[in-house]
Parts: sequence; structure tokens; C-alpha cells
Amino acid sequence: VNENVSRIQFNEITARAVKEALEHPQPLNEQLFDSQQARRILDRLSVALKLVVEREKARRAFIPEEYWLFKAHVEGKNPPPFIADLWKVDGKKAEIGSADEAEALQSNVKGVPFEITDLTEKERKRNPLPPYITSTLQQDANRRLGYS
Repeated sequence: VNENVSRIQFNEITARAVKEALEHPQPLNEQLFDSQQARRILDRLSVALKLVVEREKARRAFIPEEYWLFKAHVEGKNPPPFIADLWKVDGKKAEIGSADEAEALQSNVKGVPFEITDLTEKERKRNPLPPYITSTLQQDANRRLGYS
């Protein structure tokens, strides 16, 4: 134990209590220090455990439902062609819950012109990628150029 280290203890944050604690410092008690460290770790573990338990409860309560997404390759008067998501059918939200429903919908829309009812253009801000470090340079070289 470093003899130059002292501990002050006060039970309330008032000028009088802090001044009195500063006037009567005590040597560092390693057992008190260790117990405080243990409490700090337990406080963090209890929060982490609570998150794990809540997540597990949500996972067990989850009931999977089959759903299908429709994407159409669309080409209008002006290029380029694009992919459109099907959101509504006859003005109602498209909810496709089985392969039979998906096949029926596909046969109904095949060859029928699509109508775009809403178009929103947005500007997106894209931040540049961070500069390369050795590992990311090697990963990109492998992925893009096939280097080992």
C-alpha cells in the first residue's frame, strides 16, 4: 500500500462534512477498496443480466409469421430502369402471408402497368470512409482484387 495515499470519508455533501473529512484522513483500507470495486462490478453485471433476461423473454415470446416481399423491375418512358417495392394493392397495404397468396398476386399483376402514386427524392449525406489501416487495406485488396 502506498503510504502517501489517504482516504477521506463523508456521508453528506456539505461544506462542513467535507471539511471535517479533509481534517481527518484515514489510511487506505484495501478491504474497503476491494469491496467497493466488487460492488461496482456487481452493479454493472446486474444491468447487463437484466438486458439479457429481457431480450430472452422477447425472443421466447416472438411468434414467427410468414411474409413475402414483392419487388418489380420497372422501366418507364425515361431511363434508367429501377426496382420498385410493392406497398399497396387496390389502395390497401400489401400483406402477403403465404406462397399461394404470393403466386395469386403475381399472376394478377403480371403484364399490368404499374402506377407510381408517390415519389420522394431526398438528399443523403454520406461521410467518407476512414483512411486505411493495414488490416482494412488488406481486406479491401482481398475483396476487390483477390489478393491473398
